[in-house]
Amino acid sequence: MSFSYIYLTKPDQTDKDEMLRLWRRNIALLKNEEREEWQRPYYVTLRHAGQLGVSVILTGALPEDNRLVSVINTAIMIHVTNVIRHAEGNEAYITSEETADDYILRFTNNGKPPAAGISENGGLANLRQKVEGSGGSMKISSRPVFEMVITLPKEQKEERNGI
Repeated sequence: MSFSYIYLTKPDQTDKDEMLRLWRRNIALLKNEEREEWQRPYYVTLRHAGQLGVSVILTGALPEDNRLVSVINTAIMIHVTNVIRHAEGNEAYITSEETADDYILRFTNNGKPPAAGISENGGLANLRQKVEGSGGSMKISSRPVFEMVITLPKEQKEERNGI
């Protein structure tokens, strides 16, 4: 039987100092444990892009803020899909930079430039909703090449304003 179980069932018969020592040791091990590659955010999305024939070339580190991972994952998936479907490219470039308040992500590719302006429907429209719903902004340009810039706040607006 474990110390935790004994403590819960018979607290007066438990060596509390020993139990605390074991808990602290376990917590220390958990804090120092490195995640395996497959456990990292974006692993599945980036691997899937490769399986589709698109190399994702990343400059900088993608944010690992749990609040933003879903938004960024969606942006990567939509970008890779559009590189294949519209640009007929095989390389998706993502540049990630960090300012004091924000993360700035730039998406470009090696495919052909858009023939006309970009129409935001489907994936891009849904992505814009997610980005703006997280307090961020999204800008798209099509000349001279396609570029999508997503700015995401490090903190939610309520946290920034002290509310």
